[in-house]
Amino acid sequence: MNKRNETSIVPVEVQDKARQDASRLSALAIRIEVGTTEQESKAYDALGQIKTALKTIETARKKITGPLNQSLKAANSMFKTLSESFKSADLIIRDKILGFRRQQEEKARREQERREKIQASHETKGHKTYDLEEVEPEVAQETVITRRWTYEVLDITKVPRKYLLLDGVAVREVIRAGEREISGLRIYQEEGLRV
Repeated sequence: MNKRNETSIVPVEVQDKARQDASRLSALAIRIEVGTTEQESKAYDALGQIKTALKTIETARKKITGPLNQSLKAANSMFKTLSESFKSADLIIRDKILGFRRQQEEKARREQERREKIQASHETKGHKTYDLEEVEPEVAQETVITRRWTYEVLDITKVPRKYLLLDGVAVREVIRAGEREISGLRIYQEEGLRV
């Protein structure tokens, strides 16, 4: 036995049994031929063995991962609850900073316009004028504003089709419920085997 198997969370006997079954059933799958009803029957038997082996592996997996997933879900839920107040506080402060920035930018814009009017007045009187420096908003040096383009839907019927996604879950649901005609879709049956 190698060290990896001995220290694995999956019991060694489960791993060994799965490897043996996989090897045996893979070899069987390669050897099996389906040309007669008797061979088809043997193929179904092989599929049954594979299904049983997969159920055994899945049961072993759930035995190990079930408690881990429950713990993970509980931990994520607890930390999500704990972080909500921080996220809320963060949004409040960000909104206040952005509001202040907008006020300062508006104030700087108005001051720029005032200076440009004075400059224009001096120019019309023939006075010597100088290039105006752009009025910068008074904000903290740490402030970094990011801008990104985004959108909101105003009228879904006017959105070009190339930007719309088909809801595959909803389509499959109505087909299972009996719908057989949906404009723009071909509804058909696929064959598969159930063992």
